[in-house]
Amino acid sequence: MTSAMPNGLPCKRLGVVAAPYCGATDRPLQRDCVLPISRGGRYTLDNVAPACGSCNSSKCNDEVTGWLRRKRLDERAFLVRHLEIKSALLVRFHAVPNAATEAQETKTL
Repeated sequence: MTSAMPNGLPCKRLGVVAAPYCGATDRPLQRDCVLPISRGGRYTLDNVAPACGSCNSSKCNDEVTGWLRRKRLDERAFLVRHLEIKSALLVRFHAVPNAATEAQETKTL
């Protein structure tokens, strides 16, 4: 997916160390679906990753593992960065459930 993130946010504004695919820290980012929408992916924090324009256009709607291997990018580094970014986004958008919310949900079951 090639839609730009608001104002082409650099990685630092998102609170992340590096873009998940290539590790870039100095480029504007675009929204990319790790599992493309055309392959059943959804716009969720688990599936959306900020990507530099070069990686986003290169990956297109490819399956991420095969694409990383073809580009000779480090799969393990991608997984670590993706987890770091996901955690930062969860905190930024307050998507981390707190104990009070969990307790309330447990009472209603």
